[in-house]
Amino acid sequence: MGLKFTHQIPFRQVYIHPLIGDEKGEKMSKSKGNVVDPLRMMEKYGTDAFRFSLVAPKTDSPYLRFSENR
Repeated sequence: MGLKFTHQIPFRQVYIHPLIGDEKGEKMSKSKGNVVDPLRMMEKYGTDAFRFSLVAPKTDSPYLRFSENR
């Protein structure tokens, strides 16, 4: 949309992370109670550290296991 309306490239690089699951590999769900609150993670570890933890792992899988313990 940025290119369409401003005629400028909005981003030079875009990082996309895989789907995030819990430490057991299960889909995160509020009803299961296995979600991680990103605001709490950012408050505890810092925004940059939390973002980095999502984009840093190199995986061929479209699914990433996430745990606060790792």
